[in-house]
Amino acid sequence: MKRLCARIAVLGVVAGSLVFPAASTAQESSILLGKVMDAATGEPLVGAQVAVAGTAEGAITDVDGRYRLHLPPGAYDLRVAYLGYADKTVTRVQVTPGQPNVQDITLQSEAIQAEAVEVVVSAEEERGSVIGALARQRRATNVVNGISAEEIAATPASNAADAVARVQSTSIVDGKYVYVRGLGERYSTALLDGSGLPTPEPEKRVIPLDLFPASMIESLFTVKSYTADLPGDFAGGLVDIRTKDIPEQAFFSFSTGVGYNTNLGDLDRPTYEGGALDWLGFDDGTRGLPAGFPDRIPVDASRDRVAELHSRFEGNFSTIPEAADLGDADKSFSLSFGAPVRWLDRDGGYLFGLSYSNSANARVMEEFFPSQEEGRFQYDFTSLVGRRDVSLGLIGGYAINPTPTSRVSLKAFFTQSAEDDARLVTGLFDQSTSGFARITRFQFIERSLFSNQLRFEHKLGFLGDSKLEWDGSYAVALRDEPDTRTTAFVATSAEAGDYFFNEAGNNDRFFSDLQDDLS
Repeated sequence: MKRLCARIAVLGVVAGSLVFPAASTAQESSILLGKVMDAATGEPLVGAQVAVAGTAEGAITDVDGRYRLHLPPGAYDLRVAYLGYADKTVTRVQVTPGQPNVQDITLQSEAIQAEAVEVVVSAEEERGSVIGALARQRRATNVVNGISAEEIAATPASNAADAVARVQSTSIVDGKYVYVRGLGERYSTALLDGSGLPTPEPEKRVIPLDLFPASMIESLFTVKSYTADLPGDFAGGLVDIRTKDIPEQAFFSFSTGVGYNTNLGDLDRPTYEGGALDWLGFDDGTRGLPAGFPDRIPVDASRDRVAELHSRFEGNFSTIPEAADLGDADKSFSLSFGAPVRWLDRDGGYLFGLSYSNSANARVMEEFFPSQEEGRFQYDFTSLVGRRDVSLGLIGGYAINPTPTSRVSLKAFFTQSAEDDARLVTGLFDQSTSGFARITRFQFIERSLFSNQLRFEHKLGFLGDSKLEWDGSYAVALRDEPDTRTTAFVATSAEAGDYFFNEAGNNDRFFSDLQDDLS
């Protein structure tokens, strides 16, 4: 810093010599020199301005704080100024001819005093923003990672499973089951707005995350270490899903998307005759059990009784090849709106959201298993699989502030999803008479989740910014798998191409209905 000041001072001296040249008068000039210093420390002040009152003469101190003036003999007043110091005037400085005249000057530091001003800015963090998500992670006393609605919107994620796959230390298996830090789905659990959820899976203690549309999510966090506010069955990890909250400002949002799966271009996607509500993810009863069908069938039922029950079913076992067209385009949209309102002369608000997606895909798989006989296979199949996935989501809620420090809200969430598969398998089968087989399999699985939550919030002013929250919730999960049909046909010969129903094979029709309540 001193070197820089020195350079500035030298330049100043040069400039001063140009601006304030020594007067050329007929009278012989004398020399006035001295040093400008800090009065408290004696430190030289570089670049101080020394001016002679009533004249154009002046100088700027050098790196040693020294100045030099050429003046005719006489008495002069010197004015000295320096940034951060009080200006000073030295009067009646005598300049005599002959030897140089010396006048040192000290300046008092001018402390700049100002009253301290404290500025406090407080605001409610926006939960669905990146900043809000980062703020929660910083405040957390345990290991937490998350993703906000703002970040989800910037990705192609269509559901919570797609979103959580982008969170550190998590992975998704089968497109819906979450693994936290490599631990299986049985060690992970999920919460919706802080409340537990039932499972629609008959064989697993797990919440499929593909049930939750991405457009309904405000934030999603994975919790990897236990704290007292978490459920007692916490094991390997927890996924905390927060749905959109009642807004403080009116808003309206609508988005839509259309896509096309290029895998469908060269394939005839197999399908079958379904129900009129398949596009919404509901079976309309087309696949249901026949009217009057008994709940139980004795294992020792007669052949005539079994044949009579079998005759009640429709004999639909054929796939329908469906060429790809615009109807197979992936379709999705989401709609949401809300606003603050006055309820019963109290501040409140409401929220409504709707989301829908429908996508189709097709794929070809090769499956084979070698036989003990060299050069032969037990089976060598080509599978053509067509699938359609449908997702429907609804969310609604309203809130009211009974007092300035309390809030009551009611929120309902419903989601419906369906997987509709048609599979056509053809190829060599060692156990058939001719060695050729044709297998069809139709499967429709629909899953529903309904959650209703009543929440109370109270601000505790006597404890600073503390807040008391408590809620009650009811949730139910449904899974329906109506009439999954697996049918094996064998060929009379490789040349004829005619297949007949093999009653002795593994042919079945499977029905499953599951309900799980949590309150």
